[in-house]
Amino acid sequence: MRGSITIKYRPNDEMFDFSASSPDCSVSIELYGSSDIFSEFGTKLLDFPQSINDVIELEQGKDRITADYLYLKAYISKSSGHSAINVVVNSAVGIPGPYRAEFGIVAEPAEINRLGQMLSGWDFQERPEMAWKVPSD
Repeated sequence: MRGSITIKYRPNDEMFDFSASSPDCSVSIELYGSSDIFSEFGTKLLDFPQSINDVIELEQGKDRITADYLYLKAYISKSSGHSAINVVVNSAVGIPGPYRAEFGIVAEPAEINRLGQMLSGWDFQERPEMAWKVPSD
């Protein structure tokens, strides 16, 4: 597996557990927020990429340095032509915090479109977990 993103909704806390992994790194974080952030990001991913310069971003959290923060960016690498999702997580609280992680999940555009389908149609109340896995070549 080249990478994965898993999001679990915790109805008792009204929180999301977000985790992502690549062959070299993995990270998880708890987030408050509505599912709209994920569905809007997913809808934008459905038509990715429109061009080599296409960038689609999700940003959740107010402060990249001193608070819990999640940033996802779908993009095309201009040097290699490969598509990927950049994952940035910053956690300023709790154990083992504080920590920061940044890495990429390489994925074909069709796989990124599949993530878009999963997120845009995700009913977290009915199905509290969404898991996207990028298969190995």
